[in-house]
Amino acid sequence: MPDLHGKGKSITYPQLLHSSVISTDQVAAELQVRSSFTVGDIKGLICSLATYIAERTAEGSSVRIDGLGTFFATLRLVAGVEREVDGGTKRNARSVCIRTIRFRANRKMVTEAQKYCVLERVRLPERKKKVINPEERLRLALSYMAERGFLRVKDYAHLTGLSTTQASIELRKWKEEGYMITSGRATHKVYMLPQDKS
Repeated sequence: MPDLHGKGKSITYPQLLHSSVISTDQVAAELQVRSSFTVGDIKGLICSLATYIAERTAEGSSVRIDGLGTFFATLRLVAGVEREVDGGTKRNARSVCIRTIRFRANRKMVTEAQKYCVLERVRLPERKKKVINPEERLRLALSYMAERGFLRVKDYAHLTGLSTTQASIELRKWKEEGYMITSGRATHKVYMLPQDKS
């Protein structure tokens, strides 16, 4: 982080480098080995649980699952609706919608994860000079995804020298043209090769 107090020193914080995205199919296959349930049973249960959490959080409840954590909804204004100000127009319920479903991990699960965590220090590559040719940038992105499984906006920015805004715009363009697909949302969005290109 940059020095906000003008003392000439920047503060560093540890950050985990996520190496892969595990799909529902992989979760079901790995859990099937550890249980008496079939892959179909596990996938069906995951789907039912996701729907149940969506329904209950939409009603204003938090859903706490022992050993896992708590799910709860947060709100935002509908696009185009301005915030309330003192003495101004009051917003009705139709002006508000669910922003996202948040998850707060149970302390027991965090402690369990810590037991399996073996960390190494890695150095992110320095941002390269801007790659001028769009075709070359696409080739770099596809090679990166083939090697590592997924690509984030900041990874693409490092690879190509683009700003994160330019990188995000270009990745969306590559996706629209069918070169890649996405998984996750917002800050957790990653880009991957389509199944027939992986």
